[in-house]
Amino acid sequence: MAMESNISPGTILNWYKRNSIPTVTGIQSLCNAFGITISEFFNEDQDKIYLSDLQKELLAEFDLLDKREKEDIIRLIKTRNEIRKNSPL
Repeated sequence: MAMESNISPGTILNWYKRNSIPTVTGIQSLCNAFGITISEFFNEDQDKIYLSDLQKELLAEFDLLDKREKEDIIRLIKTRNEIRKNSPL
């Protein structure tokens, strides 16, 4: 684990034995070594949510919008889904 995370074995031992708190950078290094995100590291429920590339792209673009634009997009999606739900196949 120390080699993959580029954290010294002594540092990892101190976290474990002395109950010291790792830095955010240390946690990120551990997560990278295990192939998980920081949110997965702290997730107590163990319920993982995997996003497709399209979902990731949508969220990335959504993050660039201001509050009003985000609200408009949410209304648009809800309206579209309501139309779909109520229209015959």
